[in-house]
Amino acid sequence: MKIHGKEITTIVSDLDGTLLGEEKTNLNPLVYDLILSFKERGVNFVAASGRTYKNMKSLFAPVLDDISLICENGSLIVKQEQTVYEKNIPEELSYQLLEDMLCQPGTETIVSSKRDLYTLADRTEFIALMDGILSPPPIGVADYHDIRTEKNKISIWWQTGIPADREKWFHQKYDDVLQVMDGGNGW
Repeated sequence: MKIHGKEITTIVSDLDGTLLGEEKTNLNPLVYDLILSFKERGVNFVAASGRTYKNMKSLFAPVLDDISLICENGSLIVKQEQTVYEKNIPEELSYQLLEDMLCQPGTETIVSSKRDLYTLADRTEFIALMDGILSPPPIGVADYHDIRTEKNKISIWWQTGIPADREKWFHQKYDDVLQVMDGGNGW
């Protein structure tokens, strides 16, 4: 397949705001047909998102064997159910980051692992809210130390948006050891 005289071998697409409409829970079935037509032309399709592997796997179930998934903002890459790349946060660093996040007033946190999401079990309103947004919703744990798997992404959420001074503080403290990024919508 050529565009402007150049051979296209791979197409990478974001999900939210690109392939997913405002509903953000289902792909238009025509997307699957398009992905298969790319494959017939020798063009690889890669879906990229900050979403979890489980969520992306569900979205792309009809064509899962034909694509690659870049999940959790790049910390996990999966092709045909096989992990191609995984970058985890060192355990001690993850707890230091969580301690700093949990000290922030008016925030919620989510910890991502290769296959699951976690939040604090006593945050019942937040879990209920995320149940309508994240699929599958986070698993409640009494303490983040109870998570017995490696962590590949840790998120903090301000419902009213990220305060500029807090964003700057997290960048100053963690940019040398982590990829700190504004995920949009207060994340």
